[in-house]
Amino acid sequence: MQGNFYLSVIRPDLTFEVLNLFPDYVYPGKIKRVDIEVAGDATDDKQVYVELELHTMDNYLDGAKHAITRIFSETGTYVDLWLYPIDANGDSVTQGSILRGEFILSKNAMGGFWYADQITITDAVGNQRFEGVDDFGWKLFVDNPLQDTVEPEYVVNSKFITIHDNSDSYQQPVQIITAQWDVVENRAMHGHSPCYASIDPPGTGSADRYRLEAYGYGIDDNGDGFDSSDSRCHVQFTFTDYYPSGEYSFNSLTMKDEALNTKGVTFSDTAEAEAPTRFTVTTTNADDQPPELDLNVITVTAVPTNPAAPNGETQVTIRYQARDDKAGLGLVSFRLRDPQGIDHHQYHYHDNFYTLFFDGDPTAWQQYEINVLLPAGSAPGTWGLSEMHLQDKAQNFVNYDFTETIHIDRLWNFDLNGNAWEGSGESGGNTENGALLYSNNCAGCHGTGSSSSKKNRSKSAIQSAIQNNSGGMGALSSLTDAELDDLEAYLATL
Repeated sequence: MQGNFYLSVIRPDLTFEVLNLFPDYVYPGKIKRVDIEVAGDATDDKQVYVELELHTMDNYLDGAKHAITRIFSETGTYVDLWLYPIDANGDSVTQGSILRGEFILSKNAMGGFWYADQITITDAVGNQRFEGVDDFGWKLFVDNPLQDTVEPEYVVNSKFITIHDNSDSYQQPVQIITAQWDVVENRAMHGHSPCYASIDPPGTGSADRYRLEAYGYGIDDNGDGFDSSDSRCHVQFTFTDYYPSGEYSFNSLTMKDEALNTKGVTFSDTAEAEAPTRFTVTTTNADDQPPELDLNVITVTAVPTNPAAPNGETQVTIRYQARDDKAGLGLVSFRLRDPQGIDHHQYHYHDNFYTLFFDGDPTAWQQYEINVLLPAGSAPGTWGLSEMHLQDKAQNFVNYDFTETIHIDRLWNFDLNGNAWEGSGESGGNTENGALLYSNNCAGCHGTGSSSSKKNRSKSAIQSAIQNNSGGMGALSSLTDAELDDLEAYLATL
């Protein structure tokens, strides 16, 4: 009998060990109580309070770090609500069984019943419980006689683009691109981020550049957001000289009013739709290359904070070197994979993360250091840096995946007594062990997995290369005869 399975392996030098005598594999407790309070007169804005209590035996293991839910009105408008743990006195704590959140609902928002169909509860180490509408009681009624159910409307053919040179403000070439359009709103626009616009850069469809997105954040806020004097949305994009020259396309917009009614409009060249607004931007120092990560200079170290009685709390340090050809390194994110196969995504907020321009020489290799404190209860075993994402100040990006997927064809053989044993190939070697040996000792020179240049290489050929130190193979002289059988068996499966 035979079968196939796949093993995802992280580059060995990017792995680290977490020690924990008391791992937390326990999901947060189930919801046993929901209390909701709505404060405010019928014609006033409402302050809404939501409190959850979880069924817990021990807050350390089955308490929660936070919860999130999306609360819908009967017309589909919604509010996202985060809830955080508090103690018996109402003070904030890092993890607990009572969680509380609050939000303000406009007097113009939809009245009637608002509902939550799912609540996601997460603890400090990332264990999650998903509670559905059948798992908890919920009653939120809003008395809003002034409710507004009319969406803001885009005025057809009113959108346009303006380009303003703002180099004097930055002492470097900068252009402010403003997307504008007229809006018909019967009450009031939302006080935060009422306007949104999306612009496609030249060569849209490329795998290494995102579309440009921005919000207009305020009301009557110096041309950023919604201007009530002329009922017009203004959304600003800041273009440096590193952005590509060419034709850009203003292709979609979204508006939101105070009652949370939202309207989106997409523009296209189809007969039924309004065409996008296209405009040309000219720059003189365009950057079309993504940042570069030195794959040979990445180190990962991990130290338990309590080595005498390790509880999973671990200080992880990641050091890497990166550079860019022009614009400089901007956004950086990474994923740590735990022994359960769960990826933990985080950002690295280095000194140039938020800046418009890179401070320093962007073309020189820069040393960066990431410090992560894994919480108490973290899963014991081998963790690893599975992925990094780098983006420069011109929106070019690149992803580095440090995992290799090994395909293993497992054979079951039987002796004369009918007893099964695992193996592969004539040597009887173990393909799973062979895959790990190859990944750790051979892949760096001969290629990974199916791209290996040593497919079907025999045990005798491997032994000869080691004995003659061909290409430095003498360094593998410590491999045992059984391990050579395993390598031969694995190479036979490629």
